[in-house]
Amino acid sequence: MNTKRLLAACIAATSLAIAACSGGSTPKHDRAADEAEIHKMLDAIAGSFKTGDMDKVLGIYADDVLVLGIDQPDVVGKEAWSKVLADQPKDVTISVRMDTKELEIAGDLAYERGSYTAEISSKATGALLQTVTNRHIHIFKRQPDGHWKAWRLMENATSPSRPAPPQTESQGRTAN
Repeated sequence: MNTKRLLAACIAATSLAIAACSGGSTPKHDRAADEAEIHKMLDAIAGSFKTGDMDKVLGIYADDVLVLGIDQPDVVGKEAWSKVLADQPKDVTISVRMDTKELEIAGDLAYERGSYTAEISSKATGALLQTVTNRHIHIFKRQPDGHWKAWRLMENATSPSRPAPPQTESQGRTAN
């Protein structure tokens, strides 16, 4: 065997040995593409509430979703989440706007923190019935196919959910 062929064989064998010992390479992901996919999912959630397409919302969430809603029991799993979404009022239109304040990606997990504003209007008259603004945190999990699913959701009210305590008689008096 000549020297060049021996050297090429050694380099090839060394490369194969290094690749085998490394256990495969960790796939590199494009952060900008990941962020764009997550923002697209948030937009789809908002749009689906407006159209009432709760099946589309469900498709964005993982089977083992956990939702911690405001003043609600924990919702565990896609079947339970489906029941909650099915209970949305049918006589209103819910226009949602999500405002992301922070989005971080670490490997196969990402979190998005922000607020959402929901304008609830009567379908019959178009009248605005209520505007609600709250905070949320979504945790997304990369799936085996490389795409993201919403995995965890926690909502938090921006205003107190408890009524203010009643004034005592002395608090209600004014100085003369």
